[in-house]
Amino acid sequence: MQASKIVIGSIYAINSPADKEKLVRFSVSSITTTKTGNSPRDYRSAINGQIVAADRAPGEEAVVLKLHPDAILGEWTAYSTLVARRKEENARAEAEREAKAARAMDVRRLLYRLVNVAPPENATDYGQLFRVSWSGLDIDEEGIGLLLEALSDMEAEVA
Repeated sequence: MQASKIVIGSIYAINSPADKEKLVRFSVSSITTTKTGNSPRDYRSAINGQIVAADRAPGEEAVVLKLHPDAILGEWTAYSTLVARRKEENARAEAEREAKAARAMDVRRLLYRLVNVAPPENATDYGQLFRVSWSGLDIDEEGIGLLLEALSDMEAEVA
């Protein structure tokens, strides 16, 4: 985050120094900008503050941290909402993938039963009549032939 956009006294999200996967609240107490050269672009900023007491480990002292502006992820309320929404969307997408894979396995099992052939153990190996892949269910040429034969027999029985 740009140092010019950070407001003293506000609460921002940062990755926990102890656990990079965990977000913690960071209260900004000061911003230090130091000129490092003759150009207006030659400067370095440091954001000083501390982790909010509720996010510190029990018994952990409040330590003033000096962070690079890039370590500030965003305003706490907005950023934590986005992270929660992303986790929810990822969980929903994973559930949909698992449901799709389960349906493909059920159809595979029924197709093998229909053509009266024992299914191989691993559903994703190549060289099978009916194979489960990332895109769904693949049917090879031999599988198509056996499936057409089985369906034709079923149609003859019905007629």
